[in-house]
Amino acid sequence: MGNANNCCASSTGNEKPETTVADPAPVQDQIDKALEQKPDQGPQVVLRFVLQNGTSKDVTFTERPLGIDFSRTLPLTCKRLKPGLQGEKNEVKIGWCVSHINGTVIQTNFDEALRDLQDAVKQLPAV
Repeated sequence: MGNANNCCASSTGNEKPETTVADPAPVQDQIDKALEQKPDQGPQVVLRFVLQNGTSKDVTFTERPLGIDFSRTLPLTCKRLKPGLQGEKNEVKIGWCVSHINGTVIQTNFDEALRDLQDAVKQLPAV
């Protein structure tokens, strides 16, 4: 075994150790990436859900119907999932609340929020 002091023999002891810290990408960059469409992809809708534990999750939908029954009040909350449709396939859970539609914060008025959701979803191809 060698002498441990030889490991950093050229060090004066005054240098600070190097530390590399990765900055997390800003939320908007993540949204933009999720919304980015590749040439071979059709339209998509990205819904940001606030989960019951307080975290959020972006879910991308590529066809309609979504198969999600939402509450008739704000926040738009998943009440029911229809088997075999997009909501279930994307593992959306009952109780999740929509906070953003395609990167835009949900309106504070239920009718506007519902209209924004319907306008976004009607751009998707029907299956």
